[in-house]
Amino acid sequence: MNNTINRRIFLKQGIAATGGLLLAKGAAGTSHASTSQAAFLYDSVKCINCGVCERTCEQVNGLPEEHNVIRMSQKGAPDNPIHITRRHSCMLCKRPACVRACPTGATFVDEFGLASFDADKCMACGYCVDACPFKHPELSRFTYFSLRNVWINRCTACGACAQACPENALFFGFRHEILDLAEKRLAEIKNKYPLPRAQLYGEEDLNLIWILADDPYVYDLPGPTAAAVVDDSLMLWKDILRPGILSLSGVAMAILGVVYFFARRNHQKEIKRLKQEGKL
Repeated sequence: MNNTINRRIFLKQGIAATGGLLLAKGAAGTSHASTSQAAFLYDSVKCINCGVCERTCEQVNGLPEEHNVIRMSQKGAPDNPIHITRRHSCMLCKRPACVRACPTGATFVDEFGLASFDADKCMACGYCVDACPFKHPELSRFTYFSLRNVWINRCTACGACAQACPENALFFGFRHEILDLAEKRLAEIKNKYPLPRAQLYGEEDLNLIWILADDPYVYDLPGPTAAAVVDDSLMLWKDILRPGILSLSGVAMAILGVVYFFARRNHQKEIKRLKQEGKL
């Protein structure tokens, strides 16, 4: 995807602006240790499904209209007084399985601690698509049978969606401030609405922290530790088993090479002896 602005400048401005906004809104205390780690907060209770974040993401990142990085959906839920509004986007996992799966470095963790994406390095292998437990990346083709037109929709964590949200349902800032704000908002929601199952989602394992009106399964969300489980499996294969198998394969090839060398040398000696004896 071709960014229409310098992403790094925008991201730094976004964190600064949103951090200031969080402080201005009175985010509670400093119960979480200060860190430069960035994060997003998505308040699904406050979200009105207006689609501004989707359109802003398209414009800022120069995306084709039919291939959104952010998709919003809404549905009713039994025994819930409000609609269930769902954001379909990168979850920005703290241990992103897509990063470990990517063979080219196109998916990486940036200087703000967020999973990001460099389209110029992507070879559209689809490994990140298979690795993601949240089913965010999608492998698409603009024209079939043309590898040049293979495209993967990946979030670059630019923060434009948070700055554009007209309802203050989406925030972008330092993670410790985001967590403080999430806890404060959750308490306000429980005091204001009959939502006994309202809860935070992803506060331990994701850098996109949600405020849910109901249990995660109502939103069709897997357990928030899903990414860490996949990352463990990939680490076992990529960092332990595969290198071990390659090492054993190398040792086996070396042994075969040695055996071949001595067998060939002995064969040549035998041929020379037979010639000397006139048997060849």
